Amino acid sequence: MKEKTILFIALLICVVFLNFLPNFLCSQLDDNCIFQLSTRFTNPAIGLLIPITVLSLFFLFLKNVYFKFYLTSLSIASIVIFLVSLGISSECSLVMCLSSGQSALILSSIFSIIFFSVQFFKSRKSHK
Repeated sequence: MKEKTILFIALLICVVFLNFLPNFLCSQLDDNCIFQLSTRFTNPAIGLLIPITVLSLFFLFLKNVYFKFYLTSLSIASIVIFLVSLGISSECSLVMCLSSGQSALILSSIFSIIFFSVQFFKSRKSHK
């Protein structure tokens, strides 16, 4: 339980830090450099970390979940989703526009919902 709480707090701090990073650097450096940094790295990172932070919050209430398995699968999925979202450029069609931050948010939300559902039913099954 202690490891899960520490992970949740660390992820929450990362989300807050990445949210304010472009604004902090904007006062320090050139605006063009900040815009590229923001759109290239921090937007997909925030889109990735928000659902995973919510997933970590929900995992605080589950029992019989192995922390090492949780951390390993979370790390692998985060790296894959981040690399996939970095490869997506901002595309606009007649229906909608999709950026790398939005794609990371969608992919990590889908991963979080599926992963939590599987672990929830697995935990529920082991209690019976």
